[in-house]
Amino acid sequence: TGGGKGFYFVPEIGEEVMIDFEGGNAERPFVLGAHYNGEAKSGYGPTTKAIHTQSGTKILLNDADGSVRIEDPSGNIYAMDGKGNIKVQAPKNITFVAGENISLRATASIDIDAGVDISETAGAMINKNAIGDYSLIAANITEIARGERKARAKQVVDQSKNAKLISEQKNEVHSKGKFSNNSGESTNIS
Repeated sequence: TGGGKGFYFVPEIGEEVMIDFEGGNAERPFVLGAHYNGEAKSGYGPTTKAIHTQSGTKILLNDADGSVRIEDPSGNIYAMDGKGNIKVQAPKNITFVAGENISLRATASIDIDAGVDISETAGAMINKNAIGDYSLIAANITEIARGERKARAKQVVDQSKNAKLISEQKNEVHSKGKFSNNSGESTNIS
């Protein structure tokens, strides 16, 4: 223990402590440690090592299953189960803040599930890349581009019960090959 570092667990008033005396001098006592007695029992088994404060904050190290659990009185929990799994739980909010980057990587799947909304905001670009298929399903979809909107594919199929194409100025359709305009009824071009 020294300035700005060390192990600081000061016994609270009323706790039973073991003391010794510096140089055997009764005028210079110091606390060796606090311990349980017949009235103040641990509550933890021999395989659990614990730091448990009066407020209910706990750090539990379980040698039986290799787990580590940190919890506070509000219900926040950080749990490592000793089998390769980590669970972070909060009754209210979880916030991650990084001065530079945050990376999420999984060799299998990443699932994001929200009871209400999901919002994404980027100061520059948002890139999404799927080696397989990309599926987007919603009640209604609105796309707004402040500049250009481009779509490119080997084949484009748009299907709807009713379709409208509205151009406020000019509308052009270009085809290097055959252009077909098919209608089950009549076609009006004006």
